[in-house]
Amino acid sequence: MKRKNKTIRALFIFLLGYSTALAAQSQNTVFSSPDELRQWVNVIDDSKPVSIQTLQDQTGSYIRISPATNVYIGRPSSDQIENNTSSLPALMTPATQNAIKIRLRHTTAFKQLCGFWLHQTTFFDGEHYQQVPFFDPQPLPGDGLWHELTFSLTDSPLFDAQSDVIVVNFGFFDPGFQNLTASNRLLDQTSSTAYIDLAQITFFSVPQTLSQPLISGFTPARARYRSPVKVAGSGFVQPAGHNAVFFGTKQATVLSGDASSLTVQAESDGPISVRVPGGATATSTASFTMLGPPRNLVKVSGDLQSGAPGAVLQAIVVKVADTDGNGLPAETITFRISSGAGSLSNATATTDDSGSASTVLTLPANPGTVQVEVQHPELHSTIVFSAVATAH
Repeated sequence: MKRKNKTIRALFIFLLGYSTALAAQSQNTVFSSPDELRQWVNVIDDSKPVSIQTLQDQTGSYIRISPATNVYIGRPSSDQIENNTSSLPALMTPATQNAIKIRLRHTTAFKQLCGFWLHQTTFFDGEHYQQVPFFDPQPLPGDGLWHELTFSLTDSPLFDAQSDVIVVNFGFFDPGFQNLTASNRLLDQTSSTAYIDLAQITFFSVPQTLSQPLISGFTPARARYRSPVKVAGSGFVQPAGHNAVFFGTKQATVLSGDASSLTVQAESDGPISVRVPGGATATSTASFTMLGPPRNLVKVSGDLQSGAPGAVLQAIVVKVADTDGNGLPAETITFRISSGAGSLSNATATTDDSGSASTVLTLPANPGTVQVEVQHPELHSTIVFSAVATAH
């Protein structure tokens, strides 16, 4: 939606606007006449001419947006939306209406309508919007026939009394579209003659089932950025992506899950919270620790040992640490005999929760010196342990 993404085709945005007084008069607010629809239509991408016509067929009057490109329905400018969403008035308040039904048709090759919405606590980081909830894709055949699609905002964990809606955006995207990066959008695939006909927008209320989540724990307690973390508990909703998970104040990507567990990507230090549709939130009692990338491979024990030929020595132990000295779990370490003979109990090992990994050296049958080289795939330096098999 940002100005620099002006190459996006077949995107139109519905900015939903009405006053609190109007919403209080009815649970349904309907825009169905061309005049009502056109008063909200503006053009975001002013580099491409967009025609908005009033037309009529046997079913009634409607507006045609052609070509199907970056337009929106609403009054605030795109600059206002990008610069300060919190200053914009509420256009849909959860207390009155929480779903949208649109009646439309199109003649492009796209088969689904996807979308997202912005609320007053959305913020823009200079590249894209954060904390943006998505609608589930809805089928929209490009058959030129009228179709009614309904999208419930209550599917999102970011819809509650503090999430007054300021923008609702619908567009044609890749079926896997779940973020705001241009790489997931269907670029340059819309004909200049493609159009979208819009006959009605209805705002209304649907019953909302509220879940009460609970977090019983999470594993691991420490991990690197974007590593998988499993959050255990109860009351999580399905599909898993309808739960909003935060590490401190940073929202995480939900990878998978069910009612009792969610697997997410680590984002930051702090307690982990899960927010479900309706706004109920559970927060962990413990805090997650974000670990930095590996910086050092450290000798812990097992260097400079000696024994009789064939003796089994004490374990060779190393630690992988980040810049702050924190041990890094789940790191792969390789061991190899670089000089001399003998054997190792294992050539690779995975670091434990303290960041440590080990192997055991069995000395050769004949006297001599043995060197064991230890490496981490992300560190260029190696460390070497020495041992001696002494004569009888």
